[in-house]
Amino acid sequence: MKEWHGTCTRTDFTDSGISKAAELAPLDQILLFDIETTGFSPKSCYCYMIGYCYFQDSVWHYRMLFNDDGRSEYTMINDFLHVLDGYTLLIHYNGDGFDIPFLTEKIRQYQSFVLSFQDPDSLSRIESLDLYKILKPYRHGLDLPNIKLATIEQAMGYLRSDRYNGGELIRVYRDYLVSPSENAEHELYQHNYEDIQAMIPMLSLLNYTAMPDFPDSSIMVHKVDDPDSGDTYIIAEFTLSAAIPLPYHKKEGILQIQCEGDSGRLILPVVREELRYYISNWKDYYYLPVEDRIVHKSLAAYVDSEYKEKATKQNCYLKKTGTFLPIPKSFVDKIDTIIQNTELSKIYQTAPQSTEYYIEYQESFLDKEDEETHPKFLHACIQAMLQV
Repeated sequence: MKEWHGTCTRTDFTDSGISKAAELAPLDQILLFDIETTGFSPKSCYCYMIGYCYFQDSVWHYRMLFNDDGRSEYTMINDFLHVLDGYTLLIHYNGDGFDIPFLTEKIRQYQSFVLSFQDPDSLSRIESLDLYKILKPYRHGLDLPNIKLATIEQAMGYLRSDRYNGGELIRVYRDYLVSPSENAEHELYQHNYEDIQAMIPMLSLLNYTAMPDFPDSSIMVHKVDDPDSGDTYIIAEFTLSAAIPLPYHKKEGILQIQCEGDSGRLILPVVREELRYYISNWKDYYYLPVEDRIVHKSLAAYVDSEYKEKATKQNCYLKKTGTFLPIPKSFVDKIDTIIQNTELSKIYQTAPQSTEYYIEYQESFLDKEDEETHPKFLHACIQAMLQV
């Protein structure tokens, strides 16, 4: 087995993700890792490199273990398991889907050959954090074709100097075993070296999970009139607690939220039309088809039977023409706890099965001194849009 180690020399990343990682565990207890294999199946393929980064003396370091003779896989894994015993958090990108299951199966295989490890349970015992799983719920708002590691690296501006991808390096490694050369060794080394160093800026992906935790005090709200379309928008701008590495844009119906860096804004179109407030206790009402309205059953006795029918969920509503704001679907069940005013908290729809919800617009939404609706209402709206 051959190994390389040293200090990480890349400096083109911020410490925002590192700060977030430090909230999960002390930095000197965190290990970032990635493996290289000759294929996907641990039953027919083997691991030829394990690389990891660790934080020590205020600097990131790397160490790479290389199965240079095709016979050092066991030694390499045993070494890595022993290293793991000194850490509490293992961070990776899609390691839950590939790297960890691959190594776990290899450990099982070697144990079945009656080969022992210094600490065979260290991989299953250590806390694991998969950055791929962290990012996956936000993928539809990233405007990317996929969230493969190479795609995310490119989008984040992380430039690599290696020439081959993991699949192409399988042939390079096999040729290397037959005829070792410095050039081939460098290609194998460089790819894993780039992979594990990329994990450091990738820590900023953790900041997506912190998006809903922005402070109330950062909200600035204003009304914008579009002179071309005649439309009016309520724009709520806010500051995120930590900068996100890639722009995030989410739409829900006509609602939009846009985040970039540490800035975000919620866009609420002002809707002027006739909407309906559907009454939940519809069994207590009668519907008058000719007038397209409802009356309570206590008053229905004064209406001729030919002009009334028992109300249903579909027609038990009160119509209102006015000015409304859309709200997120997940916000609907919380509205009573956010807006105490019964009239303001009424939910309007165009139809009972509609997934678009509205509340009546009030100028108080723009008044920062009105604690009943601002910023409590806008804060809750923004949080609902940022939740995944």
